[in-house]
Order: sequence, then C-alpha cells, then structure tokens
Amino acid sequence: NMADLLGWYKQKNILPLGLSYKDMEPVYTDLSGNYTFLVSGMAHSGKSRYLENMAGLMKQKYPEMQLYVFDGLRSSLADCEEYATGYSKCSDDSKVTEIIGEIVTELSQRRVNLKNASLGLAFNQEDWTAEQTLIGIIIDDVSEFMKNVNEGNKKKLRAISKQAQGLGVVMLMAGRVGALQNLN
Repeated sequence: NMADLLGWYKQKNILPLGLSYKDMEPVYTDLSGNYTFLVSGMAHSGKSRYLENMAGLMKQKYPEMQLYVFDGLRSSLADCEEYATGYSKCSDDSKVTEIIGEIVTELSQRRVNLKNASLGLAFNQEDWTAEQTLIGIIIDDVSEFMKNVNEGNKKKLRAISKQAQGLGVVMLMAGRVGALQNLN
C-alpha cells in the first residue's frame, strides 16, 4: 500500500528500485554500503530511461549527493547534466579524466577519514558510512564507455568499483546484453 511505500522512501538509505515481476510488490535496496548495479536488456528496452529516472530519484532523495554521469555517444542522459556534480560523454576523454580524478581524490580523503575514525573506541563502520555524503556514478552503455576511454581511466574506474566498499559509493551501469558479453 502507499503508506508502506512512503515509509520505505523516508528511510535515509533505502531506495526503491522497481517492482517485483512475481507479485508487483516494491523492491528496495539499502545504500549504506557499496553497491554496483548493472541494468541489461535489448536495444531500446528502456535501460537509459531507467538510469535517468534513478539519477533523478537519487538526487531528489539525497540532494547533497555527489552525482557523476558518464553518458553514451547518443547523449541519452543529457538531462542529468543540470543536476549532476560532473557530466561527460564517454567520448570526451579529457572530461572523463577530470571527473574520475575528482572521484579518486574524494575516495582517497574518505579512506584517510575512515582510518582516523576507526582509531576511536566506539567506532562502527556502518554508522560512519551512513553519515557520508553518497557518491553516485552512472554509466550509460558501459561497453561503449569501455571502448572509448583510455586505459588509465578504465583502470581507475575498476579500482573505484573494487575499493569503494564502505565509502558510500553507488554505481549504476547499463548495457545491451550482447555487448556486455564481450567486456573483459
């Protein structure tokens, strides 16, 4: 019912993802950890619209969120540019490099802060992570992104994905089913 949906929405780290195909009940995720979501489907099945809707929902729910958007060559997420902290098409290598540099710098500072905070007696990492401003990274057409960016940016993005555990990072990526099978 609507009251349950509103109750879930008001919880700080809960974000609705969609509806269950089995019973059409809302499906949620808890964003207090590190999450990477991959949306896959056939061409023109709504992957980019889903990413755009999720970006808007996250920015609405978490206005302080640092949202970074890497758009495909077709600029399907161009409307996100107005509220994103950083926006770039995957073909703009210098802008991609700049944005990934910002993310790496922020995560490096968070690791230092986490290390210092963990020295305290009553430290709880889940609580610490929940207090951090969320960082959202959205990549439309991840296979196109990986084809167009330089090797250094690919390596940094992989490292961000692996090392961001517990630092308040959420990654949403989309790609066509056939193209995703060819990624390494």
